[in-house]
Amino acid sequence: MNIKYAITVSTKLLLSVFLVFVSSYATAEGLDEPHNAVNSISCDKCHDVFAYDQPKLMPPWTVHAPQNIDDTQLNSLCWSCHNDIPVPYVKTHSSLQTGTEYGNWTVECSVCHDPHVQEQNNLNGSTYGKLIRKQISLDRITGAIPQKSGSKTVKLLGQTGAKSFADGDAVYDGVCEVCHTKTSHHRNDGTGTEQSHYNGFRCTSCHSHVNGFDGFDHAVAAVKPEDPIPAENNCTNTGGCHGTPGLAWGSSGPDWIAGVHGSQCGRCHVDPLGGGSIVADPPDMHIPPGGGSCSDCHGIFTTVHSHYDHNAASQSGKVAVFPPHGHDDAEDNIFEVQVDCTTCHAMDLKKAHGNDCTTCHRTPYNTLPKSTPFWNRTCQQGGCHTVFHAGLTTAHDPFSDPYDPDLSCSLCHIIEGDTPLQAKCLNCHATVGNLAVPITSSNAQASYSGAAQIVFSITVGGKVGVGRTFYKLDGAAVTGGSQVVVSAAGSHTLEFWSISQGGILESSHKNTSFTITADITPPATTSNAQAAYYQNALITLTATDASDLGVKNTYYTLNGGPTQTGTTISIPETIGTIAYTLLFWSEDWSGNIEPQHSVSFTVTGGSGTLRLVWENSDTNGSPCIVDSKSRAWWTISRLNAGGGVEAILATGNSGGFPGTCPGWSGVNDVSVHVNLTKHYRVSIDWETTDDGGTEVFQFDVHTNGEVILQRY
Repeated sequence: MNIKYAITVSTKLLLSVFLVFVSSYATAEGLDEPHNAVNSISCDKCHDVFAYDQPKLMPPWTVHAPQNIDDTQLNSLCWSCHNDIPVPYVKTHSSLQTGTEYGNWTVECSVCHDPHVQEQNNLNGSTYGKLIRKQISLDRITGAIPQKSGSKTVKLLGQTGAKSFADGDAVYDGVCEVCHTKTSHHRNDGTGTEQSHYNGFRCTSCHSHVNGFDGFDHAVAAVKPEDPIPAENNCTNTGGCHGTPGLAWGSSGPDWIAGVHGSQCGRCHVDPLGGGSIVADPPDMHIPPGGGSCSDCHGIFTTVHSHYDHNAASQSGKVAVFPPHGHDDAEDNIFEVQVDCTTCHAMDLKKAHGNDCTTCHRTPYNTLPKSTPFWNRTCQQGGCHTVFHAGLTTAHDPFSDPYDPDLSCSLCHIIEGDTPLQAKCLNCHATVGNLAVPITSSNAQASYSGAAQIVFSITVGGKVGVGRTFYKLDGAAVTGGSQVVVSAAGSHTLEFWSISQGGILESSHKNTSFTITADITPPATTSNAQAAYYQNALITLTATDASDLGVKNTYYTLNGGPTQTGTTISIPETIGTIAYTLLFWSEDWSGNIEPQHSVSFTVTGGSGTLRLVWENSDTNGSPCIVDSKSRAWWTISRLNAGGGVEAILATGNSGGFPGTCPGWSGVNDVSVHVNLTKHYRVSIDWETTDDGGTEVFQFDVHTNGEVILQRY
């Protein structure tokens, strides 16, 4: 009999027996659907007995050409059925679907799903199904950095409650938490900063499986309440996010979005049934065209966010506005200047920031240090007020008196003990609770050469006010900010107004017009670079521009490295001689970019040794042998171009001075930097019992490690 034929017959027979076994097993266990013979899905749908040299008898496909990280051979096999024709298409959980914040990684379908059997049902008594494995091998996650390893036990007994996707208990066996090591939520070691994130709720309500578990995006999905499938896309219906306690603000009735808005989705959404884009100007709401802030609907005294405490506490009661000697008109005062935040700032942040929640909430989490990922109730955390009163000195310069600093200080400060404290700010500044209407002004000119920078200022009740300014340039969308930069040539109109710290809206808007003359001339940048430096190099770039606003940025690269911004290049000492090429250029506010300039130079680092030897002490021994009163002391100076002393570099003596002998060897080594452009001078004074004198020598250090011998 042909051997190959015999093997084939035997293999087919084995497959037939195996199919009967699987068919019987699948029939007995209904939860093992749909991968069973009852649904005409037999083993040979995925396996090929002729693929005896392939892992798990997978068909020996031709070389697979993946289109992306998710397009693996195994995933392609799953997608041959899960393609929205016989069954729904499901995306893979990967960085391609959720973002590359944690690198490029992908989790194949079979990492979490066992296509043959419901392991959760067989071992844990689950009736949820979904073919979830009992053990997930983390080392099968491709592209994880660092590569994950080991296996994690999984218990998924239902969509919600205990042993659901992530129930937040002390045993990290939820299918959504066994893999996470870096994300904010539910890490597999319990260190996640939000380990209580919706504990026991259905994770797929917001992170749909069909989207690769990416976070739900209302704007992209444009979901509507009547959308029947999937259930999590029903905004307010049973099973939808905003009709389910716990998945909206609060936990009951009115706190649900549906309850708060009375299910009137059309008040905010273009589509009356909800979802999709927001209307430009919701009816009966004073929202500027193009949208507004939370407070435009909820007002100043809203309780919608009452479960979050927005009442800030200053970091330490009083904060140092200026360090000792840091105030320009109080240089004679050695004490730091302190101020209490509450004197100038409202403790209700909703008021203090003009009721514009987006001031802080654009990227709140990213501004917080990873070591303290929660708001600690201080003004100075994360991306907020890490620098106190930047620019305060300049703003107060007109009130300082260089001839009588004590008088000018007293305009604002009193001395309490040893510390100057502000006490008279309200002489010039509006109080927090001042309900007067704010008045906004600007420094706009009639015409500009090149770009225009227009800065806004606010007064309340005739005093300096704090608030948030909004403007419309040439009738465009409303923008918030303390200034605006305009570079387009031609005529422009600017409308602006403010909301004070007390939440009062300016009653009438201001308008101004100005003209910009085009600037087509780029800046000019020069450097003070020399041909050679020793020990280190400090190079200054100076840029000028003929436009009103001047230079925007100066850029440089060093030896082909990354482009950097700045006008000072500092190069530290490196042993040896290093050659550098510096490219530099500038850009103005009109977008004109200067051609690059190039300069080359060297930086030489290292040191030599000046060896001072009393006569022949290096060969004949210590001078103490001849005279126990022998002693010496010296000064080493760097000379300028004219031969004069530029700096004293080192002083020394024969050790234990004046009682030097008999412990002195007569030989002393002094380290001196390499320098070919500056000469050195050493002046040595010496004396014995009967004699003494002074000797002066000039020397140079040419190379690193060089020893210069000088006898005296």
